[in-house]
Amino acid sequence: MAELKKLTKNVSGYVAAAVARQIRHQLLSEELRHYEEEHGAVQPGPVAMLTSDVDDMTKLCGDRVRLIAI
Repeated sequence: MAELKKLTKNVSGYVAAAVARQIRHQLLSEELRHYEEEHGAVQPGPVAMLTSDVDDMTKLCGDRVRLIAI
């Protein structure tokens, strides 16, 4: 019976952690929705990267990033 109680406590901990993650996710989603309603959706701005290897970074980033050789 003691072993069964240990298992139950462990399962309860996992369930509580999963529920906490779900609640946190819902709260963050709601907060983002309120922010977007107030201020408009967040738009990513232009991105620039300084690099010593423009060729390799071009392969990785494509045209999404402006690469500047240093």
